[in-house]
Amino acid sequence: MSYSILKSAFNASARVVEAVASWLGLATIDIDPATAAVNAEGLFVRADPATGLTGYYNKQGQLHRENGPALVVRDPVSGVVTAETWCQNGRPWRDDGPAEIKRDAETGVTTFEGWWQGGKPQRLDGPAEITRDAKTGVATYEAWRKDGQPHRDGGPALTVRDADTGVATREEYWQDGEQVAQRPARSFGGGPKP
Repeated sequence: MSYSILKSAFNASARVVEAVASWLGLATIDIDPATAAVNAEGLFVRADPATGLTGYYNKQGQLHRENGPALVVRDPVSGVVTAETWCQNGRPWRDDGPAEIKRDAETGVTTFEGWWQGGKPQRLDGPAEITRDAKTGVATYEAWRKDGQPHRDGGPALTVRDADTGVATREEYWQDGEQVAQRPARSFGGGPKP
């Protein structure tokens, strides 16, 4: 995976929360304190049972919640939570866990975790982005990030795995946003032999 593809994946992930929330009319809202529902945290709440969406907003109308997800998506039929996004002042952010979580409604497998701080993907003690196969639960994509840039000391910053076997098919080594090495699939026995 080239840097431009990796950068595009990062930018796409960063825009997902904003685009989905905006498309659903949940990114920012106009607050009318006289008619808006306010929860115990002093946040304005907008819920739509038909779509399963609930958003929590600060006084500026931005997605915001410090002690829970600011955007929650439930399967309208089963009620299972299929997505959560933790935001502070409109930016994805969580200090003690993933800011983006997606689950498969049928299997319950967490299919995506995105760790964000300060509006950037970041996690120093593990991968900042993890994608799992809904059927097998295998982590098929892991990306380590520091200040939004691909980075990992002592191991690959990007790992791609086969969903069925869990065998790594690609590893890329990055330091401070610069690619320093990569290993193709054949290094792991998953590709053609030379």
